[in-house]
Amino acid sequence: MKIALFHNYYQVPGGEDQMFELEIRALRAQGHEVFPFVVRNEDVFPEANTLQRAKLAWESAHNPQSYKAVIEFLRTHEVDIGHVHNWFPLLSPAVYTAHKALGIPVVQTLHNYRLGCANGSFRRNGETCRDCLTGSRNSAVIHRCYKGSLGGSLAWKRLIDKGWAKRIFTEFVDAYIAPSQEVVDAHIEMGLPKEKIHLIPNACEDLLNDKSFSQPQHKDGALFLGRLSAEKGVDTLINAWRWAPAPLKIAGSGPDAEALKKTATPNERIQFLGHIDRKEIKHQLEKSAFLVFPSKWSEPFGLGIIEAMAAGRPVIASNIGAPSQIITHGVNGLLVPPGDVDALQHAIKTMLYDPERLSRMAQAARDTYEQCYGPKAHAQALETLYQTQTSLVEIERQY
Repeated sequence: MKIALFHNYYQVPGGEDQMFELEIRALRAQGHEVFPFVVRNEDVFPEANTLQRAKLAWESAHNPQSYKAVIEFLRTHEVDIGHVHNWFPLLSPAVYTAHKALGIPVVQTLHNYRLGCANGSFRRNGETCRDCLTGSRNSAVIHRCYKGSLGGSLAWKRLIDKGWAKRIFTEFVDAYIAPSQEVVDAHIEMGLPKEKIHLIPNACEDLLNDKSFSQPQHKDGALFLGRLSAEKGVDTLINAWRWAPAPLKIAGSGPDAEALKKTATPNERIQFLGHIDRKEIKHQLEKSAFLVFPSKWSEPFGLGIIEAMAAGRPVIASNIGAPSQIITHGVNGLLVPPGDVDALQHAIKTMLYDPERLSRMAQAARDTYEQCYGPKAHAQALETLYQTQTSLVEIERQY
């Protein structure tokens, strides 16, 4: 099968980029021809002046340059199906209309809640916000929800209003992929047809197949991987760790980094690593006994969780969002109420002081990864969906 994969890279690397790249490798390993089509914000925005930025924002509702480029790309490679990851802002929904114009099916992975929320998370000022679902999307403009930018928030409102009004999101996309039931439910509430949303969990590479990854006999303490911002719950983790006689490594960057470092002072067992690359993530997982994922919001997924499981590390996570669907409490990890310092502290004590239980959960975590979150299983699930969609298009062409 000839498959085109589309992605608008962010200026700051993230989980969506990882999934896009993993799917290219996994589908090629299954024998498919994969043609990546990528654009990068960093190639445009740093050099753009105010007028050019305004033009880009206006075109984000339907970028004519992207439309022409995608049409040419699809024709050149004679693809059977297109698969979109992130189209915002440079690709725009033009990536959908281009497929429709050529009669080629297109699927979209739902990595966040951007179709209903300007910042993609249903949160504002550290609290849950669903104003743009239950009322006017003017709220996003008033509060400048897209990166604090009035222009960016206006551009989001314009493209989302247009996309829903012209039924681009409901009729021009043949199928949606959601990585968790949390994402499925949220997008049904937004207005996507239930029958078009398919639950296919994210995946990650098998760390134990990586020759550079070792399993030292002595693993100590815990690791946090993620953005240092209010919704990630790192403040709860720091407060719960104050008594712990083991190291805690906090890997990531974000707006709350300095404030969190002050909160951690003078606990010398808590170390901030800053942003680390994939090689260093593996190294830190090698040394850690377990991962902590104390998020305060309903995460759409949580790649860090399955990366830890791939390494045979159990996870403590908040009992909210997708992590609560990945982790079975007491089997492959522990679940605690979000923001509950005492409950998190109790879970940490279990991991540190009950080595037999830790070992059982570690093996169960690895088993969970092998059964559900490996690249091959993910690629096979994609294949099934692709085949279904291409068959439906063929049937439509016959009539």
